[in-house]
Amino acid sequence: MTRGHGFFGFAVWLAVGAAGSAASAQDGEVALVVTGPSAADARSAFVSFVDVPPALRFDAAPDAPPNGVELLVRIDTEAPAVRVWRRRDGAVLERRFDEAQDGYALAVVAAELLEVARTGADPAAVGATLVEPEPEASPELEPEPEPPEPEVAPEELAPRDDVAWAIELTPGLGVEGWFSIDGDPWIVQPTVFFEVLGGPAGEAWRIGGALFASALGQMGVSEGELQGSYARHDVGARLSVGGDVGPVGTRLLGHVRVGGAAVIGSAERQGRDDDRRESARPGWFVGLGLDVRQPLIEGLELFLDLSADVLPAPVRFEGEGRALVAEPWVRLGGRLGLAWRVIP
Repeated sequence: MTRGHGFFGFAVWLAVGAAGSAASAQDGEVALVVTGPSAADARSAFVSFVDVPPALRFDAAPDAPPNGVELLVRIDTEAPAVRVWRRRDGAVLERRFDEAQDGYALAVVAAELLEVARTGADPAAVGATLVEPEPEASPELEPEPEPPEPEVAPEELAPRDDVAWAIELTPGLGVEGWFSIDGDPWIVQPTVFFEVLGGPAGEAWRIGGALFASALGQMGVSEGELQGSYARHDVGARLSVGGDVGPVGTRLLGHVRVGGAAVIGSAERQGRDDDRRESARPGWFVGLGLDVRQPLIEGLELFLDLSADVLPAPVRFEGEGRALVAEPWVRLGGRLGLAWRVIP
């Protein structure tokens, strides 16, 4: 199994438990233990599905589940294995793998087992087994086949302060449209970006930046017997900060944008192809943006980005003393498309 554990498993968790997972986790019902070499990735992915409070995220298994915790989820990225202990009957739902798995895939399996444990569904539906407790058994997770772990001092049960820094790479492709509040000009054209964000593993907030470009759009213009075209090709960078909100991992990011442009205008008299004139001029912009992203499946996201830019040196094209195109001081824009979030 890879990070793309599969549409079926993820959809099962999303459809069955999305309505109850976040609320239950906020009430202290779920605790999380993640160990092994891919612990940071698994923890980050799981808390994007289930909002486990930081105080209930552990780096080693507690001697006994904390008071008030009804379900204890353990992800062992080294074994690899996933277990969910249920307080009401002491049962343990377990799924093991013969081959190494990445942290994201194990987090998806853990979310599935959590919902099965909560609802009492058949564990075999998600490839898991149910381990019934022995009489008088302590409500602990089944031990690993390896030598038992050393006892953990109480002060080590708290979340660590030196949490690893998680990095996310996100390329995106979409359609951009922008217009002047005064009317013309307006443009619809393709847009691309490549983004790098980072933040503490297990936390919801991120900070970083991106490079972006928008080009190949064109608007036709005419004035009397003159007709022509207008195009603006932008390249820029942005600084972003934000994080995940809500029970389904919706991400909100605020941007500060700045960049340059090549503004190209052409004009010719109707019926006179030999009278064509073309001019290219530089331009630049600075502005603010708000980006909303909704995860879909296997790292794929739908994004909607709204922005307002100031054009400090708007370009004006004229023909025979008449204005063909006059750029605004302020333009409003939006971008809609798909992005793919990758955790190295």
